[in-house]
Amino acid sequence: GGGYIGMEIAAATVGWKLDTTIIFPEDHLMKRLFTPGLAQKYEGLYEENGVKFVKGASIKNLEAGSDGRVAGVKLGNGSKIEADTVVIGIGAKPAVGPFERIGLNSAVGGIQVDGQFRTNIPGVYAIGDIAAFPLKIYDRIARVEHVDHARRSAQHCVKSLLTAQTSTHDYIPHFYSRVFEYEGSPRKVWWQFFGDNVGETVQIGNFDPKLATFWIDSGKLKGVLLESGSPEEVQLLPKLARSQPLVDEVKLQNASSVEEALEIAQSSLQVGTNV
Repeated sequence: GGGYIGMEIAAATVGWKLDTTIIFPEDHLMKRLFTPGLAQKYEGLYEENGVKFVKGASIKNLEAGSDGRVAGVKLGNGSKIEADTVVIGIGAKPAVGPFERIGLNSAVGGIQVDGQFRTNIPGVYAIGDIAAFPLKIYDRIARVEHVDHARRSAQHCVKSLLTAQTSTHDYIPHFYSRVFEYEGSPRKVWWQFFGDNVGETVQIGNFDPKLATFWIDSGKLKGVLLESGSPEEVQLLPKLARSQPLVDEVKLQNASSVEEALEIAQSSLQVGTNV
């Protein structure tokens, strides 16, 4: 798989000096978040570290050796890749079937809950990846498949259960990954994304090590992905995502560095506050 699991496992296994191949059906890594240009940067880094890619491929079956252990992966086109270990990280659909039998609403692709993670059945709650909750900032129902939301949804739900809290869960989508952090690695990777990946994109930086991608929709800054940011820069991201300030896209495109681009975004945030 070419998502979080595939990328993080591959970074670890190649660090253990294992011959590592990522197989996935899409045309680039992290299709649901990365732009093609952004994916190209990370794919190049992975290839420099020895990871191989087989894109646009489907797996027909796994093949076993004489000892019964996996020996290879047969692709949809008939070709075969030798393997003695296979990690399947292709994503998963919420297993809502058992809960439908007791009347939980799952028409939205997960178990639908309110802003306190209550289902339509009194006393039954749902949190984490399976919960389809009101994403207040964007006024839509959403599921978020990431550990950050799993933790925060659990915290909000438990607080609602144990106290008189009645506030709606007000979550800003946040995704991150940290790889190649083992001892001796020439390059550590730590990217963070806040917001919504909709609209046009502006990519700044040469990945040396910093890189930033800004998503702009109708003039508003909707989301930001930052690679190798400082603690102060990372703290700015959720503020930008929540405020969604109007930003000068041309000025942003002409920024000479990630630092300058973030300063432009921050100044837009301050202008919006003053207005």
